[in-house]
Amino acid sequence: MMGISQVIRQYIKQRWNIPFQISTNSFSGGDSVQIYISPLSVTNKSIFEDINKELKIIFQAGNFDGSTDSYEYKKSSFKISANDKEYSFRTKYLFVEYKPKFGTKQYDDYKEWKNMNGEAEKFNI
Repeated sequence: MMGISQVIRQYIKQRWNIPFQISTNSFSGGDSVQIYISPLSVTNKSIFEDINKELKIIFQAGNFDGSTDSYEYKKSSFKISANDKEYSFRTKYLFVEYKPKFGTKQYDDYKEWKNMNGEAEKFNI
């Protein structure tokens, strides 16, 4: 788990150089990565949606199919070659949130900004 979060962290930093938070969870059926991007950092929602789409294409292992109650893996994944070996980096579930992580300074700043701009009710914070 730690490997995938480090790779995603480096990818975001090199590709977009935006502030974000990341957390990981591990469970019996796999793992998940949650990325938090504040609307104060990426003010254009369509740019956020492009970031979300790109990260899921590269790092998410597949998708859950509710009609068959099964997880379908993609054939391709992000790979890195080193020391004549190929390493694959992907997570079962990748969540990219358009909000800062709760309990962080970025969350407090965002909440204050929304209150000042009268948008607290609109976003349920």
